[in-house]
Amino acid sequence: MTLDRLFSQNEMLGAAMQAAAVRNTVISNNIANADVPGFKKSAVDFEDSFRAALDAAERPGQRLDAYGIDGNAMDIRDLRVRVRPTLESFQYRVDKNNVDMETEMMDLYRNSVKYDALAGAVIGNSKRLNAVISGK
Repeated sequence: MTLDRLFSQNEMLGAAMQAAAVRNTVISNNIANADVPGFKKSAVDFEDSFRAALDAAERPGQRLDAYGIDGNAMDIRDLRVRVRPTLESFQYRVDKNNVDMETEMMDLYRNSVKYDALAGAVIGNSKRLNAVISGK
């Protein structure tokens, strides 16, 4: 694994961590407004932008491996975190609020686990980089 690839991975992981942090804020806002009549929950779109950046970095004959795309660096500037109101017409309450607390709490838990996994990957990369620098 080259150092460029390790730094590229950390950039991708950092972008994903930022998206998870934004998603955590959006979910918390949804939960805080669960009792506000007419409130429409919001969602975060990041994975589609991430997939598009992966597709743009991928070349014919190459495939994804455990660390990304066979050494091709992704352009992190192509990754966008978008917050959007949900377009669901589903309203389970009379007050026209579409926040489902159980769904939001599960999303918050799932997002926290994802963030922790991403942070663990950054720590692992830092340990590998430290080992390379120290020669151990």
